This record gives sequence, structure tokens and C-alpha cells, in this order.
Amino acid sequence: MRYYKYVNIPDRVLAFKIHQAVWNCEGLAKAKYKANWEDALDEAYFHILEHYDESQGELEHYAVKVVNTIYLNKFSKEVSSDLVYSIESNKLAVKEDKLSTPYDEILNKEDIEYDAELRSCIQYLLPYFIKDFKFFDSKDGSNRRLDYSGLFDKFSYNSIDGAIKLLMKAHSDDAKYIKELSKSCKMRDLGEDRYKNSMDKTLQFSSRIGDIVTCKTLGIRRKKYAYVLDIRSLVDKLFIMFYSDDGIAVRTFFGSDVYCSFSGGIFFNKEDLYSALEREVIGTVLAIKSNLKVLKYNKGKDIILSSTNVNETNLILSIFKAGVCIPLRRLTIRIVR
Repeated sequence: MRYYKYVNIPDRVLAFKIHQAVWNCEGLAKAKYKANWEDALDEAYFHILEHYDESQGELEHYAVKVVNTIYLNKFSKEVSSDLVYSIESNKLAVKEDKLSTPYDEILNKEDIEYDAELRSCIQYLLPYFIKDFKFFDSKDGSNRRLDYSGLFDKFSYNSIDGAIKLLMKAHSDDAKYIKELSKSCKMRDLGEDRYKNSMDKTLQFSSRIGDIVTCKTLGIRRKKYAYVLDIRSLVDKLFIMFYSDDGIAVRTFFGSDVYCSFSGGIFFNKEDLYSALEREVIGTVLAIKSNLKVLKYNKGKDIILSSTNVNETNLILSIFKAGVCIPLRRLTIRIVR
């Protein structure tokens, strides 16, 4: 790139930082503009130099955005001459951060086609990028742990190359963070059927109306008390505590949230995370408080427990170095024949 053949740049430190940010988009420019990638980066450089300020966010992210669209008009698919503005008018439009119709129509169409493939490739690679980060970071095949067969059947080399470079540039620190957090987790995921090992063998759940639980006795009769753990409410609160508003156990990769559960599991959607948190909390509670037995488990809603203790205390779990109260609410139990 011929950035410094131009003189009279007032802030040379900023100019150098912009130069670095734009140069880091080389892979994206090559994939998108082919042989004209250097010209596209030149245009992007001077556009950023003139327009960028801190209110527009991080310089690196702004550079990716500008490079992604700066020369799409000139080097995308050929279009009829009656739809294309002159080069000079197009430069003016880019300089003003806007493209008007009919050129805008062409830009949007090409941008959607290109971004759809690149976004799709990024989303496809994201789980690999997180779980196999050592391989991506080192570029050493001996560190590869996952199977990548079929990848080149789904996406072009340029898309794969561009996606990897964008992920590494924008989110390598986030990937390292999630991996390290995962390794530090102490809670175990005991599986969704763990509760079956703690089913009460002396009482059989019949029904519940409000705070009254009806049960039948099985064999030896013992005085027992019933408690309920509101799973849905608890998991909602845990999500707010650890996963919302840049929480400790979530990072966002190009608009997609990646979560680390309490046992170190890595999840890419909220539904799977909720299921994992529910399994982990229930399994841990039953493992720690062996006197608690399961009367009825309504997955995703609540779990009704029995205990010989008249005043069963709430449990405090250590999650990501924070003490979290697991509340047990007393119910009335009635025995029927």
C-alpha cells in the first residue's frame, strides 16, 4: 500500500495506527476485491483518516467495516453502465458515508451476497475456533483436536481464509478467555438423569395444588417434609448474574454470544445453556445434600424435594468465585392412602 507517498498528515501517530488497522484487513480485501485489493485498502485508509473518531468505537472494528464496503461498487459483479455512477461521484458518496440510489441498490445487493457467505463461514467456524483455539492460534497441525472434513466443500478458500483472519484479529483474546474460564470451572455436570438416583423410595408423588403436595407412602412410613426449588426463576437469576451485560461467563463474537457454563461447558445458544445450568445446579444440590430426595421433577420449571429435616436450610454454592444462594421453599405435605 502506498499510504505514505502523501504528506501533510497532521497526526502521524494516528495515521500509523490506521495504517496498521487497515493492513490487518488484507485477507478480507483480497477475498473481496481480488487483484484490486491494494486500491481498496488505499481508499479505506484515507476514508478512515478523514472520518474516524473515538465515538465510532474501536479503530480495528471500524476498519473492518470500512474495508468491507469501501470499494464494493467498483470491484463487485459488472453491472450495466446506466446504473453506475462515475468514479468521482462514487468517491464523493463514500467520502460522505452514504451511497444514494440507484448505486445504493447495487451496493446492497452485492454486500448481502458477499456478507452472507462470510457470515455463514464465521458462524460455522466459531465452535471450532473456540474449542480448538490452540490450533488456530499456533497454526500447528499437531495441536488440531477437531475434525474439519467437509469444510472446503461448504466454503471457498477465500471465505475460510477471511473468516479465520477476522476471528483471530477481532476475537482471539475472547476465545482465550472463554477457554481459560472453562478450565477453571469446578462444578460437575452429572447428567440430566442424575436426579433419578435420588428419587424418594418411601413416598410417591400424587399431586400438587398450590403449596400443598399429596403423596402416597411406599413401605416404611417416616415423617418427612416437602420443599420446592423454582428452577426457572433460579436459572433466570443466574443468567442475569453471570451472562447479561458483559457478564463474567459470556463473550460476543461478531454478534453471536458464547457462554461458559458452571461446569466449563461451552455453549452457543441460550437454550442449551439454560439446560446445562439446570442439570448442573440440580446435580450439585443432590450430590451435596444427600438427605434431599426427589418427589417430582418438572424439567425447566421446578423440582419438589422431600427431607427428614423440618427446617431444611438454603444451600450456598460457589459459582465463578461468587456465593450463590439456592433457595428451598417449604411446602405442606399430605399423605393419602
